[in-house]
Amino acid sequence: MKKNFVGMALFTSMANTMLTAMFTATLSVNSLAVEVNEQVLNSANTNELATSAANNLLVNNEAKTELLAKLAQLENLAASFTQNIYDVDNNLLQTGHGQFTLAAPNYLNWQTTSPEESTLVSDGETLWLFDPFIEQVTAYSLANSISNTPILLLTSTDESLWQQYEISQMANETFKVVAKSEDAQVKELLLAFSGDVLSGFTIVDATGQHSEFLLENIAANQTLASDVFSFQVPEGMLLDDQR
Repeated sequence: MKKNFVGMALFTSMANTMLTAMFTATLSVNSLAVEVNEQVLNSANTNELATSAANNLLVNNEAKTELLAKLAQLENLAASFTQNIYDVDNNLLQTGHGQFTLAAPNYLNWQTTSPEESTLVSDGETLWLFDPFIEQVTAYSLANSISNTPILLLTSTDESLWQQYEISQMANETFKVVAKSEDAQVKELLLAFSGDVLSGFTIVDATGQHSEFLLENIAANQTLASDVFSFQVPEGMLLDDQR
């Protein structure tokens, strides 16, 4: 009986040892399987993110190519506009009217007629802002002003300038142009086209306020007067030269 008891005790000890070893091995295998699965999942997520980024880059490049192709056909554009200004909560703050003429590269004559009169002219080198209410003209260097005068972006072929923006295409022939810089005063520009002709645009500034421009009487690629982009400081007006 003593031998049987010892034998059974030995058998039980061996069995427990084997079960423990098998259990430990099973845990190790399961742990390894979980680790492998996590690595596969992480790899899949990384691949998915990389694929998504590549697809987004492709979409952005395609949108940029299409937008620049449309703008390349635009030698000049003239239109009258209604401007609606909204706050960040989309409440209408003000409505204005005026007309503009722009031409490539970097020429602009912008006349606001209401609610107050003002004139903005780019002659290709200087950006002139005339405010008759305060009887003052301010002159800016054009090279330092394009990023804050987004309408001039439409006439620019400067690749380094366009690289400062992300471009995507939305529905209804609308392009979204977003500034990459966090310090940009103009954060976003929405350009709506009818065919190859610009039909309206929206400007979003750093505060979230946005101005919607609805265009009428649109005329593209017309013969323009030779002095349409010339500016002379009116007599008696103060000149603030910031060039």
